[in-house]
Amino acid sequence: MPPNSLDILKQTYEFLIEEYGFRVKHAQYSPGFMGNSQIIYELNDIAISIVVDRGQVLINIGSATKPVKEWFEFTDIVHFFDPNLDKVYDFFENMDNANERIIQQANRLAQLLRKYCNPILKGDISMGPKIKEIEIERVAELLAHLKSLSPKKKIEGS
Repeated sequence: MPPNSLDILKQTYEFLIEEYGFRVKHAQYSPGFMGNSQIIYELNDIAISIVVDRGQVLINIGSATKPVKEWFEFTDIVHFFDPNLDKVYDFFENMDNANERIIQQANRLAQLLRKYCNPILKGDISMGPKIKEIEIERVAELLAHLKSLSPKKKIEGS
């Protein structure tokens, strides 16, 4: 039996437990809902949510004591550490095998997590305000783009 998306995440991100001391706070696999899954790792005040949603692997990181809506999107975190990195997420849409796509995405994001996020993984989230600035700029650019596509409709937040 091939691994499900939660099995893939557990295997790929085992290094968070082995190397950094994180623990699994929550793990869920929903076979009836497109095979989606979520795993949340926690260590002291740092929480990492890794989700497979409709075949796409996504990461959010934040303070375990704050609401999830205040956590940081992985793209913004990586762009804080490397503003020149063009593409954080690659969904490997050219691959036919769904599990292989998830494996490739999970591996890519794990590599980026290891390369750029060592301070956060060790508990330093002092760069949070700067990451928030990156998020605000990214959202403003997206809203401006959406507004340019539909100038007659008001886009929420603009």
